[in-house]
Amino acid sequence: MRAIILAGGYGSRLQPLTLRIPKAQVSVAGEPVLSHLLHMVEKAQVSKVVVSLNKNQASIEAFFGDGSDFGIDLEYHYEHSQSDLDKPGAVGALYQLVQELGPEESFVIGGDNTVYGLDLDKMLVYHRQKQAAATLALYELSNPRLVEQYGVTKTDTEGRIVGFQEKPSMKEALSRQASTAVYVMSETFLRKSLSEYVQSSPKADRIGDLWHHFVSKQPLYGFVFSGVWGDTNSPESYLDTHMRVMEHRQIGVVTDPSAEVDPSATLVAPVIVGPDCQVAAGAVVGPFSVLESGVQVAEGAHVARSILYEGVCVGKAAWVEDSILDQGVALGDGCRVEKNSMLGESVVLESGARVLAGSKIWPHASLSGDAVVRGCVKFQ
Repeated sequence: MRAIILAGGYGSRLQPLTLRIPKAQVSVAGEPVLSHLLHMVEKAQVSKVVVSLNKNQASIEAFFGDGSDFGIDLEYHYEHSQSDLDKPGAVGALYQLVQELGPEESFVIGGDNTVYGLDLDKMLVYHRQKQAAATLALYELSNPRLVEQYGVTKTDTEGRIVGFQEKPSMKEALSRQASTAVYVMSETFLRKSLSEYVQSSPKADRIGDLWHHFVSKQPLYGFVFSGVWGDTNSPESYLDTHMRVMEHRQIGVVTDPSAEVDPSATLVAPVIVGPDCQVAAGAVVGPFSVLESGVQVAEGAHVARSILYEGVCVGKAAWVEDSILDQGVALGDGCRVEKNSMLGESVVLESGARVLAGSKIWPHASLSGDAVVRGCVKFQ
């Protein structure tokens, strides 16, 4: 059995973070997104994992290597695009890969998803029992309000998918089963149906459009699971996924032996403090926060529900909540970074600067202490 992970997306909605690293490498609960997927695949009866990448993502291959650290055989295939203008979407990348490697029954997984609680082996058994052209993993949304944020499916009594709804109102929703980016596709579907679809729709991009096209023409089935499913498509969904994974994995207070945490500092679970970090007197870090290697949190600072990449420095009495700070960011004393904000690599805020909720600052910007940022700040 083969698994294909489609990780070639640019992650434009997660910029400025993805200006430095591919979306498949962003940190969720202290590990790259792709690591979580490889852990899931490793538990299944999968002989080979193929990762589809774009031409700018060699860092993924360099980081994950041959997959031996995960106990799997990992290989990489790069999209054939010559420039950004002819870059294939997810459907095009899948088609290119199937043309290169041949059509065989495969798991196909979106590389920006994080999934816990999905048993791929049971999903495969279900797929074969139903003699499905394709089987889609459907996540049962426990919170009905989330129905309005996702596409949901309608299935019949046998589990066959008979329709889709894109972000319906709660009153009009046909189900609470969100279609995730985890599928089983039969050899026949990959060999014949995918080829026909691409040839008739040469600009095909979204796999969701593929399912809409075939829902009344091919036996598509849904395999329902619960646990954790989320994506990293925006700062909001990224942080939400990060927090739910930390909760699901029951992470407590995890501190690397090389980290220095002052006795008067407070670490609130779940929290991860990485190698060579320093947390000074009176500082509070957590809950749902991760400090990557070499992060410094000064006296009286507060970091909550946030991800701080390598080498970030947080000044005295500074405040960071529900935000993402890329490597090398430096916050002066008394700075505030508010909910769902994102600071790019090596951004510098002088003492007292404030970043309002939902703002983004592009890499290497330097802002004065009287600055108040709202929205998106880019520097050429």
